[in-house]
Amino acid sequence: MTFALVKEQPDSRLLGRDAAAEYLDLTTRSLDRLVGKGVLRPIKIPGMRRVLFDRADLDALIDAGKAGALGETADAQA
Repeated sequence: MTFALVKEQPDSRLLGRDAAAEYLDLTTRSLDRLVGKGVLRPIKIPGMRRVLFDRADLDALIDAGKAGALGETADAQA
């Protein structure tokens, strides 16, 4: 069994496509679907071809999923 190596630093704010998918425990194809649906917005730095994802956006998606799973909004918990 082989494991994908994450090249990004563990504390880096921006993650590449593979690392972002791994962070969310998704396939890259599922990550691409989220982008296509507008659920996640990738970051495109001018002059770079690489697509990056902000860890804060990934965390917000996780938090939104937790609130949705409980049938509550984040505002209702405050």
